[in-house]
Amino acid sequence: MEIADLIDKVIGRIGNEFWERVRATLQRKLEEANLPESWYQKLDKDEDGIAWEIFLNPKAARDPESVFCYGLGEEKGGAGRYHIYQGVLQPSPVPRAAKKAVSDLQDHLRDEGYKKSKSCTVWKYIRDFTSDNEFVLTVAEKGDEYASAVAETFWDFFEATRADVEKLNAQLLGNKKKPGKSR
Repeated sequence: MEIADLIDKVIGRIGNEFWERVRATLQRKLEEANLPESWYQKLDKDEDGIAWEIFLNPKAARDPESVFCYGLGEEKGGAGRYHIYQGVLQPSPVPRAAKKAVSDLQDHLRDEGYKKSKSCTVWKYIRDFTSDNEFVLTVAEKGDEYASAVAETFWDFFEATRADVEKLNAQLLGNKKKPGKSR
């Protein structure tokens, strides 16, 4: 039982080190692109302190859940498979003013294999593993190289869609009711 506990701790540490490497690479890219004034990262962890997702949020938003932002994370899929995904998360509900632009973004990315879900405007798996063990072994064996490759894939997606997402968020922030004014 002690060995099982130690294995779980090692697996958690390997996963956390991977996500910290991805986060560091993305932070460097934000700084190189002069974007830290307008975008920030949040590394999300579960209740046990295990990192599993990075959010890239616009700084202009007071509440990150009220705007469109980016997500890069891991998920256990069906049949024991394990995935790394990326996507654009959406506020709930999506404001009526943004629905046309959201639909245009979805149509544009559909040919690249992106799907939509209840919480994501667009998302897709960017890495696929036969099991969570294969994920851990890949991360343990390839370390920095693999984290850099995942960060690069996500950064390319961010760069390709950032103007569209910033436009969506500008519409949201521009449609907010101004204090002291009525509709």
